[in-house]
Amino acid sequence: MNTNDSRNDNHNDSTGKTNQESIEDAVGAVFRVGRMWAKHSLQVANLALEASAETLRVTAEALADVSDRIDEPTD
Repeated sequence: MNTNDSRNDNHNDSTGKTNQESIEDAVGAVFRVGRMWAKHSLQVANLALEASAETLRVTAEALADVSDRIDEPTD
């Protein structure tokens, strides 16, 4: 068996990294992208909840106003 056979080489010719290092770099990149998407999703969810809370506050004020008007005596 030829020990200089490129199929047995554990290095990536283009970067000089081992195949294991290249795999670890790729996995790390996938996790970084996943964390970025998770952070973005949480920020979007936060904004949506804040908007919903504001809508509920305005609705509650409107209902309280209607309730007050119902209680007003009519002339």
